[in-house]
Amino acid sequence: MVWRSLRNAPSVVEVLTDLARFLSSEGVPEAETLDSTISRLVECLRRHRCLLVLDNFETILCGGNINASQSYRAGHYREGYEGYGQLLRRISEAFHQSCLILTSREKPIGLASKEGRTLPVRSLQITGLDSAAGQKVLQATGLNPPIERGQALIDCYAGNPLALRIVSRTIQDI
Repeated sequence: MVWRSLRNAPSVVEVLTDLARFLSSEGVPEAETLDSTISRLVECLRRHRCLLVLDNFETILCGGNINASQSYRAGHYREGYEGYGQLLRRISEAFHQSCLILTSREKPIGLASKEGRTLPVRSLQITGLDSAAGQKVLQATGLNPPIERGQALIDCYAGNPLALRIVSRTIQDI
């Protein structure tokens, strides 16, 4: 298993180079093109069964960080990060024995046409905690707000358990 966080928005070349170093004993030649680096990775995925996890994928997507002169469409890549789309396309189209998992609050463009029960791409939409579970998270961290205020926190953070733990600790500290 190889896990890489995209939280700091590394370039696709940086991530691919890191993956190639980890998965291949040959290393990565200097001045290799993006296409050939992706091909090298796909070949590694063919030879070795591997689970790749790219966490926080939404950080390389436009999200709400778009200026007024551009029209926003969900799932588009930030400028300079389009190579990730090429990577996803190639991995989803190639035959290999590995698996790539993306964690993201937004689905990257181009995956919908490859998605389905018997197709190479599958999506799992995970919703936040319901009210009762959210209240339990707050109570487990020592925060016992009135139900209405607890519900407001749960709603504000869309039931995200990690966010609820962090905010409850922050509230207690303050």
